Amino acid sequence: MRTERGQGTETRARAGTAGGPRRSRPRARAAVAAAWALAALAAAACGGGAAHGRGEGVVKEVRGAEGRIVIDHGDIPGVMRGMTMEFEVDPGLVAGVDPGDRVEFYVEEPAPGRYRVTQLTEAR
Repeated sequence: MRTERGQGTETRARAGTAGGPRRSRPRARAAVAAAWALAALAAAACGGGAAHGRGEGVVKEVRGAEGRIVIDHGDIPGVMRGMTMEFEVDPGLVAGVDPGDRVEFYVEEPAPGRYRVTQLTEAR
């Protein structure tokens, strides 16, 4: 703490306020460090990345020029429940794929709510 004297009175300014020098506080630093550690643990617990998994289903619609495919699929563990859904897809992956084809595929979620088929093969 810094003490100033002026006209017979004494005033005190607390450290870190306008009148005093800036000092970092150990508790504040510890709280910030703990917050960052918790954020890192939360990210690690969530996998830290995009959801992805393997699915099987029946092709309902192919729009290769638009980079879209609609698949009626079963559950994809860790990604979504079974449903009929449109996915983004590289047009080269759907060449020769027709509605009614049974397929196995690998899907990723590069952004929340956006799903992309990255591998597509005929089901065995």
